[in-house]
Amino acid sequence: MEKELSIKTSDNNTIYGVLNEPNNKSDKLVIFVHGFTGHKNEHIFFNGAKFLKNNNIASFRFDLYSWQKGARTFTDCDIQTHVDDLTSVFNYFKSKYKKIYLVGHSLGGIVVLRSKLNANGIILWDPSHVSSFLEDNDYSYCKELDSYLLNWGIVYVVGKKMHDDKLQNIPPKELMDKIKCPIKIICAQNGVLIEGGQDYFSLANEPKEFALINGASHCFDEEGTEDKLFSETVDFINKY
Repeated sequence: MEKELSIKTSDNNTIYGVLNEPNNKSDKLVIFVHGFTGHKNEHIFFNGAKFLKNNNIASFRFDLYSWQKGARTFTDCDIQTHVDDLTSVFNYFKSKYKKIYLVGHSLGGIVVLRSKLNANGIILWDPSHVSSFLEDNDYSYCKELDSYLLNWGIVYVVGKKMHDDKLQNIPPKELMDKIKCPIKIICAQNGVLIEGGQDYFSLANEPKEFALINGASHCFDEEGTEDKLFSETVDFINKY
C-alpha cells in the first residue's frame, strides 16, 4: 500500500512524503533522507521503497523542500533545518513501528548523523564528508537574490543559510562518537566519496559494516548497482 502523508513541523511548515507498507503489516520502517538538491522520487528512493516492500519492510520518503503548499523552499534551508524536519518525521512514526532505520544519501548522510536520533540502525549511501563539501569558488554571489548560484549544468540558487552553514565542517570523529546504534556505510566505487566513507567507518562504534558497490557512481545510476545497494541495505536491516 502506498499513501501520501503530510506532517506538520513545530514552526508550522508542512513535510510531504510517501509511506509504502507491505501487504503483511511490518514492524520495521526505513526513513529515507535525500541529498543536496535532491527529492523523494529519485530512482534510488522510488525503487528502494518497492524493494523494501517486497522484503516486508515499510518505508517513508519525503521532500526536505518542495513546491507544495506550506512546504519549505530550498533557499530557506540549512543542515539544521533538515535535521529538525527529520526529527519531526521520526517523532511522527516512533510510536507506530517497533524498529526505525535511517537511510541517508549524500548530504542526507550528514543530516542523519547530525540528528542523533535513537534509531535501530543507520545506513549511509555514499555519504557526504567534510572533505567533499563545495568550496567558496564553486559558487557565485547574486546580489539581486542575496543568494549564491551553483552551476552544475543546471543553475541552483543556494540560500545564504546553507552556503554559510558551519555544521558541514563538524569533524567526522565528533559526528561518529555520538552514534551508538548499528551503522552501515555503502560507497559507490566510481564516486569521489570512498575515502570519506572509509573515514566514517574507521571512526564508527561497533557494530558497523562497510560495503562497496562495484561499477556504481554517486547516485547508483548504472545497471544493476541499485539492486546491489538495496540488497546490502536489507541484509543489514534483517540483522538488527
